[in-house]
Amino acid sequence: MMCGLPGGRRPPSAPTRSLQAGLTLVELMVSLTLGMLVVAAAMLLLLSSKSSFTIEDDTSRLLDAGRFAIENISRSVRQAGHEVLGGEVPPIVSQPTDTPNISGFDNSTLPATGGVQGHSDILQLRFFGNADGSIVNCAGITVPAVTPAGTSERGWSIYFVRQVSNGEPELHCGYTDPTTASFMTVALASGVESFQVLYGIDHDDDGVPDRFVTATTLMTLDPQAALPNAVNSLWKKVVAVKVALLLRGARTQRADAQNMVYDLFGAAYDDKADLGSQFSEADPGLPASERSRTRKVFSTTIQLRNRAAGGNVVALP
Repeated sequence: MMCGLPGGRRPPSAPTRSLQAGLTLVELMVSLTLGMLVVAAAMLLLLSSKSSFTIEDDTSRLLDAGRFAIENISRSVRQAGHEVLGGEVPPIVSQPTDTPNISGFDNSTLPATGGVQGHSDILQLRFFGNADGSIVNCAGITVPAVTPAGTSERGWSIYFVRQVSNGEPELHCGYTDPTTASFMTVALASGVESFQVLYGIDHDDDGVPDRFVTATTLMTLDPQAALPNAVNSLWKKVVAVKVALLLRGARTQRADAQNMVYDLFGAAYDDKADLGSQFSEADPGLPASERSRTRKVFSTTIQLRNRAAGGNVVALP
């Protein structure tokens, strides 16, 4: 006799167990494949982010170095020929017997026996110091005031490129130590592959440059300008300076195209004799490890604030 619930209902049966206790081999292989794809995508994203960060960091450092170099040079050029007109001492002003406040050389470096790095130029600037400490040289060191006017007591700011022991070309600042009178140097920016300077000559004394020339051309026009102590030279007719630098990054990664050509003074500048004014990454002499570095040109034109007394007037071709 069967027992049941009231109303003839049967008790619920026990739940049946699933006949499947795991994954098939195919399902396991599909799961592993999908997992590996996800991990690979994550690794690619991480590597891409790291590469982008590296390039952006290198570019940021490059821009900071270029801007600092341009600002430092611009300040020194505007300061060239500074005269002490106020204060408790008698005014100290430039004399016709003073050597030029600005001069330079093409395709040179310091020391002269150190070889030429990238056909870079040398820019030399002179100025009187001030008692209030407001006049500093390119190294940021205060140039003290002097009581008698004399060329030997003017401050120096000299810019040139030197290749250091690790192979990197650096823009250096040269100056005379105020306490020891010895020549000192300090690095301003690394990765400077070319430093180029043009000088604006004011032939008619209207304060506006009539022509921008290289140091070599200026000294060809006026042989007196090649003499280190010439007091009556065309250098005293320079009223403006064009400066251009080509800087490279420290890493061998870049976001832009390679094998580029850099015209430091623009594509219209065509003085083939001015070595270093154009740089090509396709140059066979450029090591392969340096072709993939990020590069950028920094340039500016600076008007001199102080006019020098004297100066030759020669015909400009």
